[in-house]
This record gives sequence, C-alpha cells and structure tokens, in this order.
Amino acid sequence: TSDVSSLDGTRSLITEAAQLGPVGGIFNLAV
Repeated sequence: TSDVSSLDGTRSLITEAAQLGPVGGIFNLAV
C-alpha cells in the first residue's frame, strides 16, 4: 500500500491503480 497523505505516495498509488484498472474508479473509491 501507499501513503496517500504524501504527494509521492499518492502518485505511487495512482500508478499502481492504473495498472489494475481505470484511474477514475480509483478516485471514486478514494472519495
């Protein structure tokens, strides 16, 4: 998992998520 409280952690999480599926779905889950 990534530390989403930091910018680098968020980027890491988005990069990871982008490999799994649409980034939009990830933002929906995050919000």
